[in-house]
Amino acid sequence: MKLASLFSGGKDSTYAIYLAQKQGHDVTCLLSVFPKSDESHLLHHPNLDWTQLQSASMAIPQLILDSNSDNTEDELLVLEQLLLQAKEKFNIDGLVHGGIKSQFQKEKFESICVESDLVALA
Repeated sequence: MKLASLFSGGKDSTYAIYLAQKQGHDVTCLLSVFPKSDESHLLHHPNLDWTQLQSASMAIPQLILDSNSDNTEDELLVLEQLLLQAKEKFNIDGLVHGGIKSQFQKEKFESICVESDLVALA
């Protein structure tokens, strides 16, 4: 399956990519949303400044957008925009993410995938 990966540059999203590839999936692009606030409940942010280097070293293209709001629903809209771009540019079938410990994140990511007609893998 052709997948985009929600990518923060941290260990969870990096490991999720590794596992997806090990299962035979093709991770065709990385999706990163830079939150407005360090207090985002949805998006992990400490390593985002390094993700472009990680993308280059993994030879996986990256799509990046900034969120201009602290509101979770607004952050989801930005993520939805990225997913639409990934569907158009890379013809993805699903989204892999490392948000497995937080039920809140998992539910939000799965919900946006359902709305975008994509499979969610965690």
